[in-house]
Amino acid sequence: MTILVIDGEVSAPCALSIDQLAAMPESAVDGDAVRLSALLDRVAPTERAAALVLHASKDDYRVEVPLAEVRERGRIVFRRDGQPLGEAMGGPFRFRILDAAACKTATLDQCANVKYVDRIELTTGSESE
Repeated sequence: MTILVIDGEVSAPCALSIDQLAAMPESAVDGDAVRLSALLDRVAPTERAAALVLHASKDDYRVEVPLAEVRERGRIVFRRDGQPLGEAMGGPFRFRILDAAACKTATLDQCANVKYVDRIELTTGSESE
């Protein structure tokens, strides 16, 4: 089963399947994607949480983005046309930022739209490891 892990600086870490993401309340779903803010509501970030580290084990990629900049703009894409997001489309989960250019920050660019995401780790920021 394909799972998205959300952990780190959170009160309630979780591991969610595609079916669980699809079953989230309507207000949490944006087409075939779930709003990052809805996932954060579920895991309850600690006061220390300042950044997300997006992990993609398939290609050993990771990038850190500031939490405040992506909280409302971030989406986890998990399906396309009613089907699980395939590897050719960056699945099983793909992190997208709506209008990253509008964030007007040097830390957010197209590199923050990450394919093959399997873990979202909340951290205190770039000084943490």
